Amino acid sequence: MKNYLLVIIAFFLCSCQSWEKIGTLTVAGTRNIDSKTDYVELARYVDSRKAKELPKFVRKSMSNEPLNKEIDKAVASADGGEFLKNVQVFTKGSKVRIIGDVWGIKK
Repeated sequence: MKNYLLVIIAFFLCSCQSWEKIGTLTVAGTRNIDSKTDYVELARYVDSRKAKELPKFVRKSMSNEPLNKEIDKAVASADGGEFLKNVQVFTKGSKVRIIGDVWGIKK
């Protein structure tokens, strides 16, 4: 009985997934960046998974790509956000997580 219990516990511990870092990007955004505009850092180390959910009308107009959704969530977390710098991209199964600094136009 003890061996059976140990096998079940080992199975559950091995089946747990954690966030796996798949890469880093210098700049990430879903819109064009104007090279003539002076952007400022609005927020540092923003986690797309901890950012508030976007309004429903915005979510309907977005693409179905998970990476784009997470970038948009992170950028929208700061007023005037335009793009992300120093981006880290993580994945867990089919889920995507973005962490980076939000840059944009100060309002």
